[in-house]
Amino acid sequence: MGHPLLEERLGYPTGTDADSAERAARQEDSERIYEQAVAAYEAGDYASAARDFLRASEPLLQEAGAPAWDVMAHNRRVCYANAWSAWRLAREVEQGRVALGAARDRDPVNASHIQSLLDAPVE
Repeated sequence: MGHPLLEERLGYPTGTDADSAERAARQEDSERIYEQAVAAYEAGDYASAARDFLRASEPLLQEAGAPAWDVMAHNRRVCYANAWSAWRLAREVEQGRVALGAARDRDPVNASHIQSLLDAPVE
């Protein structure tokens, strides 16, 4: 049995606001990529998993205060944590630092969470 994922994602709210259809499409894109990441992770292809976990966070980017922003932000945090774990298992810590540093700059809502990942000791 391989290394378990650090965190699992929450479900997605659908909502009835004007942007709910567009948000649902982004959520579906993210979920598809996330499933690819999980499959790579479970197969021991940690480098691919790390890249896919990070890619899965991208469709979920939105500003604080937007509909469902808190759940979307949580799911991005899960993606970041799992990506960092996978980069560490792949022994590609420097690549992970660069990629998560860029994600921190794109995601002010989760910047402190990403920084805490990067600041934690690497085993």
